[in-house]
Amino acid sequence: MEVVTDDLDYPWDIARAGDRIVVTEKGGSIVIVEDGRLSRYPIQTSDPIVDENGAGLLGLTLAPDFADSGLAYFYHTYRTGGRLTNKVIQARFDGRTWQERACCWTAFLAIGSIMAVASPSGRTDTSTSRPDGPRTGQRRRISAAWRARSCA
Repeated sequence: MEVVTDDLDYPWDIARAGDRIVVTEKGGSIVIVEDGRLSRYPIQTSDPIVDENGAGLLGLTLAPDFADSGLAYFYHTYRTGGRLTNKVIQARFDGRTWQERACCWTAFLAIGSIMAVASPSGRTDTSTSRPDGPRTGQRRRISAAWRARSCA
């Protein structure tokens, strides 16, 4: 086992894209480790990420074509109507910044990570799981048209 970095601030989820390692930090940053170098990027979201208790920037799944598209799915907490709410968003990395492109779904849930799988039909299945328990029944199917709409 090799330590590739020890300069992370509350890492939550991790994914690999070729030689890149992508990590979410609960406070709202996305870290990319490549060729031994660590780069930290904020993510621009339509609703500010709330870093409170178990809330924050939590789950991460890279699109199967991430190397070409820069697309990824993130699960994060925000505040609405005085309560904490979670949502799955699609965001794009252009090599310098991460920007939310669409909201896939929102729910008042206390769940920690996501999985998104693109199907050949152009739909994306997302599911969430508790960090300390089995995968839940929370499952949503999102059409390509729905993914293209912004979350207002």
